[in-house]
Amino acid sequence: MRYVAKKPEEKALLAFPDLAPFPGPVYIVRCARRSIGLFVTDDIAVLVRAPLRTTGKSIADVLKKNRSWLEAKLSEAVRIKEESAPSEFYDGALFLFLGKEYPLRVTRRAARFFSKERGFEISESYLGEARKMFESWYKHQADKLLCARVLELGAAFDRKDIAPRISSAGTRWGSCSVSGSLRINWRLIQAPPEIIDYVIVHELSHLVEMNHSGRFWEIVRKYIPDFMTRRKWLRENGHRFGRI
Repeated sequence: MRYVAKKPEEKALLAFPDLAPFPGPVYIVRCARRSIGLFVTDDIAVLVRAPLRTTGKSIADVLKKNRSWLEAKLSEAVRIKEESAPSEFYDGALFLFLGKEYPLRVTRRAARFFSKERGFEISESYLGEARKMFESWYKHQADKLLCARVLELGAAFDRKDIAPRISSAGTRWGSCSVSGSLRINWRLIQAPPEIIDYVIVHELSHLVEMNHSGRFWEIVRKYIPDFMTRRKWLRENGHRFGRI
C-alpha cells in the first residue's frame, strides 16, 4: 500500500468585535462535519471545527456558551507548556528524582553530583555540560534502580526470562514482548515510586495478555488495585519528565 501524505488543514484566524478576546488566538477549520467542535491546541490557541456553511454568529454563540470551559483548558495548556519547557540550569533550580524535588547548587568546586541531603551540585566550570551530566546520571540510576524493580515485581509473574533494559523512547513509558524483553523509559526515574511500580506492572501484565482487554486490566488491578488513580496521575504529570 502506497502512503499518501495528507495535506495540512487550511485554517483561518477568527475575530469577533463583540466577543471579549481569549488568552490565545482563535482559528477555524471548515470541514465536512455536522456540528461545531471546540479544541485547545498545544500552542495555546482555540481551534474551531465547523460545518462548511456555519455562520459567524453560530460560531460566536458556541464560543460564548463554552467560554469558561475554554479558558480553563487554555490555562491548563499554558501550565503544561511551561512545565514541559527544557530545564534551565542555575543555582536553586529544582530537579526531580523518585518523585521528590532537589535543588541544584552551582559551586566553585562540587564535592559530588548528588546527595539526598544537599541535592545536585555542579562546579561553575562544568555548567555548560549540565544537561549531559543530568541525562547520564538519570540513565545510570534508571539502569540500576528501575531494572532491579522490574525483577522484584516480575517474580510474582513466575517468569525467569524477564530481561529489563532502559530505553530512550520519546512517547512510551515502557514496552514488553512475549519473549520477556521489557524496556522502561529512563525518564521515569523522576516519578514517585508508586507511579514507577504502576508502569512496570503494566508492562509485566503484557507477559500474560499482549493487549489492553478487560482481562489485561484485571491482571493489572490484581497487583495495583488503585491503578486508575496512578494512571491518571501519570497522564496529567508525565510531561514534566521530558525536560532533560
